[in-house]
Amino acid sequence: DRVFEVLRAPYAEEPTNWSRRYKANLEKLASGDVIKVAEVVRDLWRRERERGLSAGEKRMLAKARQILVSELA
Repeated sequence: DRVFEVLRAPYAEEPTNWSRRYKANLEKLASGDVIKVAEVVRDLWRRERERGLSAGEKRMLAKARQILVSELA
């Protein structure tokens, strides 16, 4: 399944600027594309493990996970 390929794929390069990264992820979530939502989950989850997330990014990760689970169910 394509979603699981995305989740296993290598970490995507993200903007280092928090606001640009947040906006890019927000656009992916708003797209409604399950592949883009999976990219957000993958990238935020890995960032959380490596560097930690801001409060806003933590909320975004929780929302992205919720969307992904509902799409896969």
